[in-house]
Amino acid sequence: MARLSNLFSSYGHTISTQGATKDCVTSTFATEWIDTYFANGFDKLDPVFRFAARNRRRSAAAALTREEMQSPLFEAAAEYGADSNIMITDYIGGSTMVLGGVNPELSNRNLSEAVQACKSLHRRVLMDRLQSLSDKQVDLLELVEMGWKDAEISFELGVSPSAIAQRKRAICNALGVTSFSVAAQIYSADKWAGLICDC
Repeated sequence: MARLSNLFSSYGHTISTQGATKDCVTSTFATEWIDTYFANGFDKLDPVFRFAARNRRRSAAAALTREEMQSPLFEAAAEYGADSNIMITDYIGGSTMVLGGVNPELSNRNLSEAVQACKSLHRRVLMDRLQSLSDKQVDLLELVEMGWKDAEISFELGVSPSAIAQRKRAICNALGVTSFSVAAQIYSADKWAGLICDC
C-alpha cells in the first residue's frame, strides 16, 4: 500500500480473530519468524500485543521505547526484518490487525496518517477474503444485502433456518470476523466499490 510504503522503510502486519496464538493468526511476516516467535514464547512478552490488548476494539498507535526494543524478542526479530519501532492496532468486528513499521523519525501528525493507512489496509485484507467464499455463501450475502430476513432467505434457497445459521458462521470464519453484520457490511462495501459484479 503506497501510503504505508511512504511512511515506513519496512512494515508488516498480523491479523487475529481470537488473540495472539499461532493457530489463529495470519501474517505478512516470514513463516520462520512466526514459528520462532511462538516457539520462544515471545507472544507472552511482546509489547505490541500488550498494546493491542489494551486498545481492544479501537484504533491506536504508539512508538516503542528504546527500553522496549532492547530485549531478546527484538534481537530475534531483527534477523527476520520484524523489529518495528512503530505499532498500530485496528479492530473490525472481532478481527484485530496489528501493524509494525520502521521509521525512527515519525512525527505525531504522520502517526495519525499511519493509523488511517492501517485501517484502510485492514479493510482491504478483509474484502480480499471475500474471494474465498462459495457461490452459496455469496448468494446468502446478496440476499441479506437486499434486506431479506432469515425466514425469507431460507424459503428462497430451499434450506432450513439452521443451514442459514451455519452458512453465516462459515462466512464469518472465512472472513476472520466474529460478527455477521460486519461480514455483510464488508460484502456491501466491496460490491458497491465495483469489485463484485452481479452480471
